[in-house]
Amino acid sequence: TAPVTAVGISADGLRVASAGADKALKIWTPDTALDKPLAAVTLPAAPQCVALSPNGLRVAAGFAENNANLVRVFDVASGKELQT
Repeated sequence: TAPVTAVGISADGLRVASAGADKALKIWTPDTALDKPLAAVTLPAAPQCVALSPNGLRVAAGFAENNANLVRVFDVASGKELQT
């Protein structure tokens, strides 16, 4: 629903992460790219960058919040935040 601001691809090419100005972080697989995302997380601010772990099981998103630059790491399967 908003412009895409960042894209990341896992090393094996089986997962793609997209982040948008709508504060959404979404994980896609090639077979779901036209349907719905494999996982979705709403962030407190629009992400400026994303990166997937080599195996595609974790995703990191970088954004600015409250005058600080943060990176949050999420588990792709559950969408839970693992680290800030």
